[in-house]
Amino acid sequence: MSSEARFAGPTIRGYCYQFDRTLLATLNAADDEFVVAEYLEDITIESPNSVSGIQCKYLASAALTSSAIRDPVCKMLDAFCKRPAGALPVEFRLYIYCAKVGVGFAVPADVQAFKEFLTFTQNKVQVQYDNVKGYSDLQLQGFLDSFSLDQGVEFEEQQQAAYASLAEVLGCDTFEVDLLYYHRALSFVIQKSIAPNLADRRFKKLDLLTWLKVKDQVFNRWFLAAKGEAALVISARRFLKNEQTFRVDRNRVIVLGQDYTAHSLGALAAMIKEIALDHYSPEKSLHSSKPLTFVLGMNNDHVVGIKQQLQRLGVQYNDGYEHVKFWPESFRNDPIVVRKRNDKISQTSYVVRLVSLENYRKIKAFSPSLAVFMGGIPDHNLFPAATKIYTLPCLSINQTQSVLSKP
Repeated sequence: MSSEARFAGPTIRGYCYQFDRTLLATLNAADDEFVVAEYLEDITIESPNSVSGIQCKYLASAALTSSAIRDPVCKMLDAFCKRPAGALPVEFRLYIYCAKVGVGFAVPADVQAFKEFLTFTQNKVQVQYDNVKGYSDLQLQGFLDSFSLDQGVEFEEQQQAAYASLAEVLGCDTFEVDLLYYHRALSFVIQKSIAPNLADRRFKKLDLLTWLKVKDQVFNRWFLAAKGEAALVISARRFLKNEQTFRVDRNRVIVLGQDYTAHSLGALAAMIKEIALDHYSPEKSLHSSKPLTFVLGMNNDHVVGIKQQLQRLGVQYNDGYEHVKFWPESFRNDPIVVRKRNDKISQTSYVVRLVSLENYRKIKAFSPSLAVFMGGIPDHNLFPAATKIYTLPCLSINQTQSVLSKP
């Protein structure tokens, strides 16, 4: 068997072509619109008052003829006519690239022409697409009024358009897009497209842009490898010292990722205690100060082990009762304090919030000014758009304390 027998280049290019079209649709979406992958069509745009379904085809070796588009158009017709009563107005678009426009191609203009378009020869016998027989002329005309056909551009041209759109939206050049952003954007689209649950295939432009915030993560990884840990700590300290969102009167979240499990439970607990008390401590901190929140992106055994060590160290923490039944409202509540005459805290019900990553995802209406990801894969979807994100690799215990000490 020749190697050509299993060549799948055109098929793969077809999938990539659809992913690029999804990426462009997302970048061009309005702030209040949702993009849904693999739903009504390959790409669905949900606006507040309407829905648009876009089917994407890449036929590099075919001509743009009636036979090339008949099947996708028939499927769109079915979807249009089977909409539930009271559904939002829907538009259907067929975005298709073919190597050349065939002589026999024509866009159906009215019901009769559409019926003729749906009539084809099978085994030398003229037959009509079955479902047409069950739809009224009014339904067929309604579909034609909502349908449009767009002739797509060539594969490389569309990919370059995706590069240019990313560069414009992100405020960078195409070199940076190629180095950092395009392939990450593509992975976002692919993950959404193959997600089994509809809710996970539905997203906004902001979700994509949040996913693309990786520049400081990449830079700090390079800086660590090139300059060493001590130089990275100095750089990170300088950044946080000048960052107003790290002030003690703001809510701040520190996410410790899986990489920190390389340290012992006792060392991690002692580190959390020292950092927490540096920012929020009776007899030292003003009443306006806020305790730090630590989110532990580790398995349950590590989370429980760190808490046990903190208890041995006499640290009062708020975990929202997560190992009984997590109570987000209790977790969000500010500590109960006794204030001295000089406005400093005399007593407090806790000095730090501490919770697993799994339960932090359940919290709503908690908007930290700053989130620092350390030693793990950052998940920007944990926080609202207004939260400043900073990413660092896993550091030693002492260097972590140095980075996160009070400005």
